[in-house]
Amino acid sequence: MVTKQSDITPQTGVTSSYGNLVKMRISEEVKVKKSEPNIAVVVTSYNKPNFVEKCITSCLAVKEYITEIIIVDDNSDAATLTKLAKWENCKSFPISLIKNPVNRGTFESRKIGSESARSDYIIFLDIDDELLKEGIIKIHEHIEKHQTDIILSGTVIEQVRTRKQRMIRPPPKIINHDRLILNLHSLGIAGKTFKRRLLITTYQSLAEVKNKKLIYGEDALLFATAVGHALTVASVSGLSYKYNINQSSITENKDYNIVKQKILQLRYVIIVLKKLNTRENSILKGKLLSATKRLQVEKTLQYRHLPAEPGRDFTLKAAFKALIISRTFRDLARLGYLAFNHTVIRALRK
Repeated sequence: MVTKQSDITPQTGVTSSYGNLVKMRISEEVKVKKSEPNIAVVVTSYNKPNFVEKCITSCLAVKEYITEIIIVDDNSDAATLTKLAKWENCKSFPISLIKNPVNRGTFESRKIGSESARSDYIIFLDIDDELLKEGIIKIHEHIEKHQTDIILSGTVIEQVRTRKQRMIRPPPKIINHDRLILNLHSLGIAGKTFKRRLLITTYQSLAEVKNKKLIYGEDALLFATAVGHALTVASVSGLSYKYNINQSSITENKDYNIVKQKILQLRYVIIVLKKLNTRENSILKGKLLSATKRLQVEKTLQYRHLPAEPGRDFTLKAAFKALIISRTFRDLARLGYLAFNHTVIRALRK
């Protein structure tokens, strides 16, 4: 569904590094003459050899709707590199493999892939996930008719161990920037297609992150900042992305040191967003508060995986503090349920 001007709060006098004079947060969709879309798939890889085959095969299954596959390997182990090498000289489709000499993190790897792409649009894909043909066709059809900065589509979330699935679809109508950020199921890159020129501008505004190895919260940082720069955002029907939840992913890892690392990375991302949100004479000023609130809630939730620490225990008090920040029904349900269970379990252990 295309965003309409009447649904957006006017914002005048702000110069964008992406467009000329921006008068809307998200502008009226612009129809163009039908043209053949150029879509690159940027795959980020790190130490997951068992998923390589499925991931690349899923990309080749939609090769008539994409123009190139760029794999950015973040200094993986030998087993992963061996699996990737099989696809490096693919004769049936343009696949390029970029090998980071050192581990740079997911944020930097996606940036490298974006800068290397020659296509007008980019879909990001993690090596343990897959593309789905139904949604890719819808994205392709949309780009044929519209010049849109960001296109949202549906995601299938699957537990690798149990094969249990659930489907997440984007909002059919995008009201405004804040509503979009608050109401999306995830601020990650799954099910999102970006105009390459928008991504280049977004990475330029995040130049201070260059030397920071970000592997958690980095997708929310990229997406929220890109939405802040975007003039047009649209959603299409169809499921384009399969997100595989496996125990080896950082999202699922509950190891004490990993959880600590995730909290530190979220804290850093929040600091960056706050800086951008208050920077004078910036197109992003005032647009990143909602994303900051959501990540503050996520940071609070991470403490439930840690043993009790002075001032750091996840309790009802911490949950209510996070709710004051967010004030959304989804977070009320999540935080209330988790805080209750966490508190009861700890009480029974005493």
